[in-house]
Amino acid sequence: MRDAMTIYRVPEGPLNLNPNSQTFSKPEDHSWLRSADGTQYPISITLDYSLFGSTPFPGLIVRSGTVLGKVTASGKYGPYKSDASDGTQLPVGFLLATIDLTNGGLVTAGADSPAALLWRGAIVAAKVPQGTGSSATTPGALDSVATTFPTDLTAVSAVEAAVIQFLSHFKVL
Repeated sequence: MRDAMTIYRVPEGPLNLNPNSQTFSKPEDHSWLRSADGTQYPISITLDYSLFGSTPFPGLIVRSGTVLGKVTASGKYGPYKSDASDGTQLPVGFLLATIDLTNGGLVTAGADSPAALLWRGAIVAAKVPQGTGSSATTPGALDSVATTFPTDLTAVSAVEAAVIQFLSHFKVL
């Protein structure tokens, strides 16, 4: 039994020799995912447009795998930034699908956008789109210090406790 079948049809009427083309969008880059675990049940969220600047989000395209934090006051999400004080200093998950925050996206330019948050699973830290450097200088990056657990849990700060909780949901490889 064949898996796929191609059917050819002879068009009616005069023969059309004009070339036909079909454009397909570029497939989503999910190379940062280690497994499909968690992708079946993402959380629906709203991205706060004002938190995404042109650096490091050229063209206001927020790539799949960007680390996100939740703004305490509004409940919306922005790029994780360890030195913030609005709630986004606590990582909560990863953007599951690339979002275009311009007129080419789902909403008009300058408006908040719906998105999907991956809140558990296994990731490849080296392939997170914004990298594994400092999120303080590159919003949405996975801090390289956040990829390991502290050895002494007696003197854990609130931010470290949030990172531990975050890491308990993810296997960082």
